[in-house]
Amino acid sequence: MFAIRQTRILFRTDRLLKCNGIVRRGKDAMSTAAAQGIEKIPPPPLEGSKEFPPKIVKIVDEISNLTLIEVSELNELLKIKLNISDIPMMVGGGIAPGASAAQAEDEAPASKEQTEFTVKLTAFKPDSKVKLIKAIKLLMPNLNLVKAKGFVESVPQIVRQEIPKTEAEELSKTLTEAGGTVVIE
Repeated sequence: MFAIRQTRILFRTDRLLKCNGIVRRGKDAMSTAAAQGIEKIPPPPLEGSKEFPPKIVKIVDEISNLTLIEVSELNELLKIKLNISDIPMMVGGGIAPGASAAQAEDEAPASKEQTEFTVKLTAFKPDSKVKLIKAIKLLMPNLNLVKAKGFVESVPQIVRQEIPKTEAEELSKTLTEAGGTVVIE
């Protein structure tokens, strides 16, 4: 199976190379453009790109040929030579460098109003357990009576998630009347 895939890949590669005017030699060796005397074609310039001085282009070409270790050493040397400290960049988008993360968290909830709520059954009155099981069974049609009983007995349980405020309040009222203690988060 692997040999078939490998053959298909080699066949496709051969076709692609022949279309581009490059010939394969031997089983695995491809002739390069330099071996054929063909000059390497530079990539096309980006649209709207500006012309850079040859000195800058030369530096960028040299940097792009560096290994990761060499880039790391270059980075370290530039920090030393240009006296650049390792201070972190602005965190959290738009937070002043001196502002703490706690201040940013305090500002974020104030600007957003909660629109989706979670209704959680936290406890129930033992004398109204049957009433609460029936209410849960009606609210959650995918539960049978045994599963509804198990659901009620294993509180705290989430009854519904990501519902509007009015629906959460109605659900809370229904469960409270049935004998449950409900929390809306």
